[in-house]
Amino acid sequence: MEEIRKVLLLVLGCAVQCEKKEEFIERIKQLDIETQAGIVAHIQEVTHNQENVFDLQWLELPDVAPEELEALSRSMVLHLRRLIDQRDECTELIVDLTQERDYLQAQHPPSPVKSSSADSTPSPTSSLSSEDKQHLAVELADTKARLRRLRQELEEKTEQLVDTRHEVDQLVLELQKVKQENIQLAADARSARAYRDELDSLREKANRVERLELELTRCKEKLHDVDFYKARMESVGEGKECH
Repeated sequence: MEEIRKVLLLVLGCAVQCEKKEEFIERIKQLDIETQAGIVAHIQEVTHNQENVFDLQWLELPDVAPEELEALSRSMVLHLRRLIDQRDECTELIVDLTQERDYLQAQHPPSPVKSSSADSTPSPTSSLSSEDKQHLAVELADTKARLRRLRQELEEKTEQLVDTRHEVDQLVLELQKVKQENIQLAADARSARAYRDELDSLREKANRVERLELELTRCKEKLHDVDFYKARMESVGEGKECH
């Protein structure tokens, strides 16, 4: 019943997304409200639940963000893993049913009346002996074991691929961050060189001011000496005039 339900859901999803979806939608609207609500819920289960349907429209997008790409990759891996599991389960079921059929045919050979009518479609296992069937059963068990091992290895490799992709995305982000930091450091280095040049210029100006202050001090001392000798000469000249 579960498989029939899945098929019906897929048919319903195709009906509301095909070229004639308006016609199907109009037919759904003609149903009673309760039935419409149930159908809408099933339609949303098909169209909105990523676990049931994998959207391939993102392949047509030119640019996809790393976060969205990672989520889509994980969803794709889950869908592929589910498909592989379903394929393996169906294969094992077919093999088991075939083996059971062959066993039942070996335990209950057909009657002569039936065998005469079945000559046109002979069974592929009717000519096998018990030893051959036992050998085939051993090979079948070995094949199942190898299939399980391969499935486990596939799951491990898939998980490693997803983890590696995540690590690559993280490294890309870190690389972009380092590039941005290098750009900022280069700008800081240019600013530091400009500040250093300005500081050298200010130091040179400060040294020049210091030299000028020393020269000013010496000039003040000389001016003081000039004033002293001038006053001295004036006093000497006044003494001579008095005599």
